[in-house]
Amino acid sequence: MMIHYMTRDAKTRSVVAMALAVMLLAGCQEDMIKAPASGRLDMLPLEDYPQIAVQPGLQEALVFAPAVVEPSSPDSPMNVTVPVRSVHDKYSLNIQYRFEFRDDKDMQLRTNSGWRFAHLTPRIQTDLTGNSLETKAAGWRLLVRAAK
Repeated sequence: MMIHYMTRDAKTRSVVAMALAVMLLAGCQEDMIKAPASGRLDMLPLEDYPQIAVQPGLQEALVFAPAVVEPSSPDSPMNVTVPVRSVHDKYSLNIQYRFEFRDDKDMQLRTNSGWRFAHLTPRIQTDLTGNSLETKAAGWRLLVRAAK
């Protein structure tokens, strides 16, 4: 009985040849349908989206107190104040923030404010304020990012 052993180089060559053949076969497939690319389903339910969304990297440096909300009335639009504090000990932080206001169906209103600048001194609370330009605002969201 004769046993045939492959050398290490022969094994490597056969693995590379098989991988190359698979790649070539995959590359030969042609998309005959030409359908447009579709979006992926967001696994985060809309009701679980955070009311205060912070740019990655800032979530460890900022803490927020409960918001003070003056709801919309027929005479005045919604006003929101969110206290924020930097817990970064060594340096002040410069941030930009923007409030988005939403209607009773949780759809974003088109008259949202632009980005505002805030300088945060370590450990000192600062209030981020925003007000809707429409009296039909029923909800809000705060977006925070590093200043540009």
